[in-house]
Amino acid sequence: MTLTELDTETRYHLNDDNSDRYTSAIVTKFINNAYRHYYNKLVQAGYKGLLSAPAELDLVATTQTVALPSDFYKCFKLSKVQTSYRTPLQYRSNLETSVYTGGVAVGDGYKPDYDFQGTDILLQPAPSASETGALYLEYWATMTELSSGTDTVTGGFSPEWQPMIPLRAAVFLKGGREEEEVRNLTAMLDDYESEFKSFINSMTKARKKTDRFNLGA
Repeated sequence: MTLTELDTETRYHLNDDNSDRYTSAIVTKFINNAYRHYYNKLVQAGYKGLLSAPAELDLVATTQTVALPSDFYKCFKLSKVQTSYRTPLQYRSNLETSVYTGGVAVGDGYKPDYDFQGTDILLQPAPSASETGALYLEYWATMTELSSGTDTVTGGFSPEWQPMIPLRAAVFLKGGREEEEVRNLTAMLDDYESEFKSFINSMTKARKKTDRFNLGA
């Protein structure tokens, strides 16, 4: 659905077809709030359909940090690129910065642990030599807000879930006002969300503990 279509649907649920009560800016804000609500739930559940294109990152000799992509939200997997394959690296929380003092820290033998520090990946040990495209990062990007009328919900967000966005936006907009109308909208939203919640629950139960880090909300 485009932003224009989402706006039209939201106003239908608000009984505001002629834009008399809500400005375009306000409706767009709450559409994005609703879109983010579902987007983040899918990411937190580990839904691979929203994964970004992988990023190949370089190593710099004796440097323990590697900058994350600017749109990074959450990590799915970080691997070391070997000669003919990729080896997943081990995530360890609360790694500390340290100086490389020995052992294998270059080429196929280099398999550091990693953590996150601000907007960087923290490696331990640091590489002893520079290497182009040595790390392969699979990640979820921060949601891109809809701003133009032709902007569309990301392709990984299934069409059957999209009607929930204008409904939730309308519930957000009405807040505690017009309680009877809000109850009606909430009841409709519950029907739309039932399969979505079942899907999220099934993913959450099935997936392993892969929670790594996220920069956004």
